[in-house]
Amino acid sequence: MRKQRWIPAVLGLSILLGTALCACAGSDGRLADYESLLEEYRWKWEHQGQMEALHRELAAPYGEEPVLQLWEQLWKREGRARAGTALALIEQLLPEGNPERWKEVGGFWRPEAIPRSLAALDGVIVAAEELLALPGTASDQLALSLLQGLAGDSTAASLVLRRGPQAARRIYSGLQRARLPLPPAFPRPQETIGSLPLARRVREMIPMGRAVREDFPFLNALGVPTSGAGPYAWDREEGKIYRVVEGNDEDLLFWFRFNGAFPGGPSSTHYGGSISFTID
Repeated sequence: MRKQRWIPAVLGLSILLGTALCACAGSDGRLADYESLLEEYRWKWEHQGQMEALHRELAAPYGEEPVLQLWEQLWKREGRARAGTALALIEQLLPEGNPERWKEVGGFWRPEAIPRSLAALDGVIVAAEELLALPGTASDQLALSLLQGLAGDSTAASLVLRRGPQAARRIYSGLQRARLPLPPAFPRPQETIGSLPLARRVREMIPMGRAVREDFPFLNALGVPTSGAGPYAWDREEGKIYRVVEGNDEDLLFWFRFNGAFPGGPSSTHYGGSISFTID
């Protein structure tokens, strides 16, 4: 396991900052928020050693598995094995194992054409849910530390925690049952959209016009969610990722009728305003 050196430094600085803010707080409400934040960091600092030991224990048996295999096994394993698999995936995919850096995990697994950034989010979500189901304070705190990494990125906070898959509500319920000291600004579930896994194979094409009309989020060329248009569109509700082509539905049908299947030979079928194809 790569030791997460960023955690102790951030915790120590946060405790000092929280103490200073508490001393300067001008109202009872703000003082309560600062005290809550300070209590959270104190609690985490006290359990840091236990968290790291549990992380190593759970992830060690799966550390040598190929990263794509780890992601595939998330949907086959259960309990501690699933938690360990997710933590091993996080170690291999995320820089320094830090969930806040998930956007740095670009590219696709080939030939499956699965976005690696979304697979990294899958790993964090699965790890958090399974850790909250394990007994002990260390597993609860480890789950919260992973989620706080996501909460530190506005895109992940929206896609996973506020308007995320069904697992997000189960995770938040688990945090409440564990009575963890949540930060005042920790994202609460507002809307459930879709289900796991977030990462899916890119198997269909969709016209840009329909993607915009359906208000699908776009992924950039590296498969990372972007605020603007991109070459991939993500139907979160149905769990599909499309390759975007210019034009509307009729233009796409016309192109396929006169040019055959998807360039390179794979067969294709039309349905519902999209073209389904097999990449490999």
